[in-house]
Amino acid sequence: MLPGALYVWSYERQTGLWGINLPDRLIRFLGVSALFHVVAAPATYWLWFSWIRDGELRAAGHLPWGLYAGLLSYAVVPIAVGSYLGGSDRSLARFVQGDQKPPRAWDYFFAREPDGWMRLKLHTGKWIGGAYGEGSFASGYPESQEILIAEAADIDPDTGEFRLNTDGSVSLRGSQLLVAWDDVQYLEFIDA
Repeated sequence: MLPGALYVWSYERQTGLWGINLPDRLIRFLGVSALFHVVAAPATYWLWFSWIRDGELRAAGHLPWGLYAGLLSYAVVPIAVGSYLGGSDRSLARFVQGDQKPPRAWDYFFAREPDGWMRLKLHTGKWIGGAYGEGSFASGYPESQEILIAEAADIDPDTGEFRLNTDGSVSLRGSQLLVAWDDVQYLEFIDA
């Protein structure tokens, strides 16, 4: 089950954890492990034929260093394939994982990797916000909801209006914001 487990964990690290429960995960571990073993069967047969059947391993007393690379690939290849397929193409991820909707509106919104301006009204009544895009991050299911806004903007804390520079661009503060969703009453997103 190790190759399947490593593949699925690497894949889910890229696509998210929703839409799969423990029985589904175990079936995927087994199925993917079987596929990796089918692909590795010729190498496994050669190892058995060359080293075990003829007693070469017993005679040598240890594995040659070159075979350790093959054993290492037993872990590295599933991790690499899972990471690549999970991060390469969302349509491929939907085909493999199924067309599962994210469990929360939060995950649905941030799964599309939005790029724009975010204003957040806190439970205290104050407004904060900034540019959400490259370098920004939102945690995903099942973790607690948090947002990292890459570029904090200068916002009027009472009205939520973005303050502008003399050239009409939004005034940035040169800092980032990390916000827990539990502190937020309202979020507005404006596409860039």
